[in-house]
Amino acid sequence: MKIVMNESGAMVARHASGDTIKAAQYGGRVLIGIIDPALWSQDAQGNDRLAGSSLDIARMLARQMIVERIDAKMAEGQEVYPASEIKTQSAKLAEAQAVMAGGDAGLYLKAAAKSRGDTVKALAGKIVRKAEDDAAAAAVAEGERVAAYAAIDKARSIKAVIEAL
Repeated sequence: MKIVMNESGAMVARHASGDTIKAAQYGGRVLIGIIDPALWSQDAQGNDRLAGSSLDIARMLARQMIVERIDAKMAEGQEVYPASEIKTQSAKLAEAQAVMAGGDAGLYLKAAAKSRGDTVKALAGKIVRKAEDDAAAAAVAEGERVAAYAAIDKARSIKAVIEAL
């Protein structure tokens, strides 16, 4: 179940887990994320209740929001590849690195270069540069996530957790 939590720790909405919910729909100063249904209950009057520490739940929701934000940022401008190509990326990179180091091309690079009308060396260079660019972007994203998690962990109130976002 996906919930929306306000600054005071109250659950102000619940949705089906797959629903797309934006903080702006609730005034912007909220946390949104999926919780274990065991953490949720209703009292005799039908009011939603969360079990456990509201601050711990807020931190969990904030981490989910950070991951969602970073995933969205990393997906911007990325090409979509078939699963069959994704499965071969590490082998392609290994072959490309071998070629760039003066070694021979493997079966993949020879076939791919031929089908693209490219030289093996040029294709190897493209593969290595793309891997380097992807690694640099992933390192930046990881640094952003680690810094955000540290700020969330230091927060001593739900309001501070929201500000850490």
